Amino acid sequence: IEHARFGQLTEVDTGKFSDYTFRFQDGQWATIESEQELGRLNASSPGLLVNGHDPGNAGADGWDLTVTLADVRQSSIDDR
Repeated sequence: IEHARFGQLTEVDTGKFSDYTFRFQDGQWATIESEQELGRLNASSPGLLVNGHDPGNAGADGWDLTVTLADVRQSSIDDR
């Protein structure tokens, strides 16, 4: 999973209403508003800097994520 501004993500937690939590490979995280003020940084790991960008700039447009699937195989009903 990759975000244009934040880079590689290990997880996007969408379980909490109106927030997405981006989790990074180094254990840091950022919680992003996904409803009323789309893209606002609600909370983050202390001192988080992602790809040299201050997380205070998270209000920018462009919240698309690129997801690459690996080890994908075609299955059939016979695979039970």
